Amino acid sequence: MAARPRVGFVVGVIVAGLVLFLVPSAWLHARGMPYAVCLVAGLLAFPLLPVGWHVWAERKRGVAAASAKPAAKVASKSATSSLSGGDRFTMRFAAVALLALGPLLFFRPGQTWRAVRHDATWFIPTSPPGPRSLAGDPRLLAQVPGDAEVVVWMRALDALQAGAGGDARRDADQPDEALIAFRDGELIMVVRGPDKALSGVDLDDVNRQLDKVPAWMPIKGKFVARRRGKDLLVIVTEGWAASADDRDAGKSTGPTTLTERLNGAPRDAVIIAAAAPSRPISGITVNGAQSWLRVSKNDIRLDGEMFVSDKTAALAIVATLRASQKDLEGKVPSECKQPMSRLLSRIVIDSGETSVRLSARWDPKEIGEAMMCGLAAAMKE
Repeated sequence: MAARPRVGFVVGVIVAGLVLFLVPSAWLHARGMPYAVCLVAGLLAFPLLPVGWHVWAERKRGVAAASAKPAAKVASKSATSSLSGGDRFTMRFAAVALLALGPLLFFRPGQTWRAVRHDATWFIPTSPPGPRSLAGDPRLLAQVPGDAEVVVWMRALDALQAGAGGDARRDADQPDEALIAFRDGELIMVVRGPDKALSGVDLDDVNRQLDKVPAWMPIKGKFVARRRGKDLLVIVTEGWAASADDRDAGKSTGPTTLTERLNGAPRDAVIIAAAAPSRPISGITVNGAQSWLRVSKNDIRLDGEMFVSDKTAALAIVATLRASQKDLEGKVPSECKQPMSRLLSRIVIDSGETSVRLSARWDPKEIGEAMMCGLAAAMKE
């Protein structure tokens, strides 16, 4: 069985990826480029190019190894065993970073630094979007079968795409809102948006990518698509399609417990999530969980709560979270300890008799400073 990736490596990839997304997109934004161009450039830098390259190369490598003769397989394995999958991903990530950041930092260092310092939060609107969009369209949740265990609802895509202040024209190729629900290998995704955005989904390509889904989130069977009116698209696994159709027709009820938790989110939440697992997680029975993210020009706010059976379980989860937080802080380069410690100190973890609560309030500028410090430290190495 393959070893799980180390927490430090995963966190490092996420932090470095955020920097790789931010720098070129902020530079383009500072030059007056449209929102969509900045977003595409940032997403190409991370995660599309490095992750896509790695998945394609590893798949090609696996096919080549499978077609080799047994003796050739042994020789190939002995010749390449010194490099793990993580090592190969790191090398590919570094190559993309050099391509995306090298010209900016070498030819335009001053412009790049000013762009990140002043435009690090270019993707955050300067004023709250309209309440309808943030509250979410109830038709999306009305597609989710009653036995769903996890729901993640991204409710403000249209407002964020409209740019600062919400007064710029949004991209008609992008969805307005999306919801994903999951249970034991079955998955449904409901997307609301203009016809141009919905008709651009290539279901055959989605099904071809199923073998690349992470092992921790297995998908049973292929996906099928349903159009609900002019502005809703439902993509669901075959085994859950009948349940989704019954839900849409009003023949069955929805996930009552999850709906109650989602309804507890504030109206200005950009992303809300709720869970009601049917099986223990790492030996601990979790009765439910909920969280939401709120974004404004002044701060980024995260709130979450997990409900367990007793105080012993709650204290064990709190101890694990705090230990992970301390371990992460210890791995930060010395020159970045101050900005990173400031960010980590904003995270509050506490427990009640049968619950664990997590909250955080971050200044977007402080996040930008910490990311730039991490980038500078990585370049020194």
